[in-house]
Amino acid sequence: MNFSITGDLASSLMSRRTSASLKSELQRLTQEAGTGRVTDVARSTKGELAPIASVKRSLALLDAHATSASKTALKLTSQDLALQAISQQISELGPAILTAANSGPVAFDAAISSHADRFSGAVSALSTKISGSYVFSGVSVDTAPLAAADDMLAELEVVTAGSASAADFYQRIDDWFNLPGGFDQTGYLGSDANSDPLEVSSTETIHVSLTADALEVKNVLKDLAVLSLVADGAFLGNAAERKELASQAAGSLISGAKDLIEVRANVGAQLERLSLAEAQNASERYALSESYNQITGVDLFETATRLEEVQLQLESLYLITARTSRLNLTEFLR
Repeated sequence: MNFSITGDLASSLMSRRTSASLKSELQRLTQEAGTGRVTDVARSTKGELAPIASVKRSLALLDAHATSASKTALKLTSQDLALQAISQQISELGPAILTAANSGPVAFDAAISSHADRFSGAVSALSTKISGSYVFSGVSVDTAPLAAADDMLAELEVVTAGSASAADFYQRIDDWFNLPGGFDQTGYLGSDANSDPLEVSSTETIHVSLTADALEVKNVLKDLAVLSLVADGAFLGNAAERKELASQAAGSLISGAKDLIEVRANVGAQLERLSLAEAQNASERYALSESYNQITGVDLFETATRLEEVQLQLESLYLITARTSRLNLTEFLR
């Protein structure tokens, strides 16, 4: 009688190879069932990797846009809050000073004194710093946009020394804020250059160009500085000149408050554009994520079925191996 018997060594090697293959398959299927994605993209796409590379590039660009949008939103929101704080400080200041100017000297001095800190408050608001960056300094984000309020007022006291009239006093301050060599040199410390426009979506760029030396901002600072100097004693002893000077600043401040509202409106419009850009980014990200899932995703039902099959095959292999390993010569000859 002839027997066809596989050698023990060959049988052992075949069993090990099959076991290793099933274990590898089991590990792959377990990972895919857990993540919902294929472990070997090249194999699943048959080497067609261009589509997934394109999706990854687009997602990376969206990440860059999201970062730009986040930074821009933070800066614009900070600017808007600072301008809002200044607007709240001056919204009723002009009319209140004009009313006080038509009253007696005691009431006038009391009204002026109660608003003496409005200039320093505005300077503080414009010196807002977020995440280590000043938001009104242009590209010089590590430099405060304005000199200290007390330093500017001290310089203005020197500039206005010897003024013959309220009109002359006011004009000297106006020149300091608007002519070269004054505010632009020792008052505004930020940069004249603005940061480049930032791409916040595939179709939108935002340019944050507002700085503390904007004309509308300077005009408000100028009038608040005048009122502070009046409170500090400008034309002390000459009630008529004091009231005239305060009235001129108050009247200008009413106009300046309206201009500041327009500045805030422009900031608000930029925030609205930014919000639309972020919505567009979210829509594009969803579409790209769906494409990525279609390329790299697995059929969870099919994967679970195949996982169960491999588990059964591996269990069967272990059972057969266990039984054959117990064979001996006596049992073989029976």
